[in-house]
Formats: sequence, structure tokens, C-alpha cells
Amino acid sequence: SGRNEHGWDLSLADALRASEKRYRQLFESMTEGFALHEILTDEREQPYDYRFLSVNPAFERLTGPKAADLLGKRVREVLPAVEPYWIENYGRVVRTGEPVRFENYSTALGRWYEVFAYRVAPRQFAVAFTDVTERKTAEEALRRSEARFRSIFEHAPIGIAIADWEGRLQVCNPAFIS
Repeated sequence: SGRNEHGWDLSLADALRASEKRYRQLFESMTEGFALHEILTDEREQPYDYRFLSVNPAFERLTGPKAADLLGKRVREVLPAVEPYWIENYGRVVRTGEPVRFENYSTALGRWYEVFAYRVAPRQFAVAFTDVTERKTAEEALRRSEARFRSIFEHAPIGIAIADWEGRLQVCNPAFIS
């Protein structure tokens, strides 16, 4: 095997190209959104913003903004209404090196996201995320339905009771007791 213009053994260069190609395909085909960011801090090292370094196609599908409109820009530049908790969470990840998983609502994007964030280098962090808006909406609808049922049950003018198969009372409303 010969050497290329950089002096690398061709088999090593081929292996590196193949590895890069595999990781690029993985990055491009992930169904989860992925982004690499740089945290920006003030003179006291407090995070105040972050810059987009790289995003995958799923990031675009799950958030709306296109890579061309994001890369190199600050989040407050492209999403001025971004809530401080995003920057605070990511700043803590970069400062401590401890990864974090959380769910939060983005008012700027009108969506709920489940996010896994971790530090990849000094001042840099990556996020992998999914859109959980549909699940959160269903959970909220279930909570509202449960609250309506409970209110009707508790305030019904007639007695209502629920018993198991053996006839043992499981729950009853105030009108049933009186």
C-alpha cells in the first residue's frame, strides 16, 4: 500500500473515509433530532446564549428552522422568544459535564420535546431529542377528562358507588354516604 499526499498510509486513509461515511449516514438518517452547540458565557462565565454548530435533517423536521438559517447563529438570534431554562440547562451540562434528560415546552416552536443533552468538548454540548407534543397533548386531555369525571362524581345530587365483582365498595361519592 502506498501513501497519499498527506503521507498517510492509503489503507488508513481509506478506513478513515469509510468511517466518516458511516457516521455521516447515521447522522443523516437518525429519526431523533440532533444538534451540536457552543455555549456562550459572559465575563462571569454565566451562560447567556448558545450557537448552532451542526444539526441533522431530523432537527429540521422536528423544529422547523433549516440548517442554513441556523448554523453559526445564536439561538436568541433565530428564536428570540427562547425561554431561559433551555440556556440554563445546557450551561449546567457544559459546566458540570453531567448529562441531563428532561422534557420541556418550547414556546418559540410551540412543541414539547424530550431532550438528552451532554458535553462533548469544553464549551460544547450536543442534544438528541424527540417531539413528544402528541403524547403531552393526550396526557393533558386525559387529565381534563379525569377532572371533569371527578367533579361530576363528587357533586352529583344522587349517590354513586363503584363496587368490585364481590360487591365490595371501591369508591362512593358524598351523596351516596348521606
